Amino acid sequence: MDAVSRLEDAIALAAYVQALVKRYADEYDMHGTFPQHHRALVMENRWRASRFGLGAELIDLERGGTHRIPVKEHVRRTLRAVEPHARELGGEQELEGVERILRDGNGADRQVRVHAANRDVVEVTRDIAETTVASLSPALQ
Repeated sequence: MDAVSRLEDAIALAAYVQALVKRYADEYDMHGTFPQHHRALVMENRWRASRFGLGAELIDLERGGTHRIPVKEHVRRTLRAVEPHARELGGEQELEGVERILRDGNGADRQVRVHAANRDVVEVTRDIAETTVASLSPALQ
C-alpha cells in the first residue's frame, strides 16, 4: 500500500482498511478477543509482502506456519470476509477497486516496469506524478 499513485486505488484501499477495522471491532465486541499470531510469522509475512508485492507467497496464518498462500488469494479471501462490513459502511462499491488492483497491478508494479524500461529514477518519478494527476477528477484538477 506504499506506492499508491492513483486516487481510485487510494479510495479502494481505504475502503478495504475500513472494512477490516469494522470486522475486527465487531469480532472484539462479540468475543472480546482479536486473532493472535506469533510475531515472527507476522513479521515474515510483512517482509515477504514488502519484497515481492502482489507476487508474494505468505505464510497462511489461519492454517498454520507450514502452509503458504499467494498474497492475491489471501486478499480475495479477506475481501469475502469483509464484504458484509463494507456493505454496512457503504463502501461496497469502492471495495471493488481492490479486485481491480489484484487483476491489473498496483503502483509499485507500474514503477518497477517504468524503471526496468529505462533504469531512470527521474522517469519513475515523472510517471508517478503523471499517473497521480491523471487519476484526479476534473473538479480536483
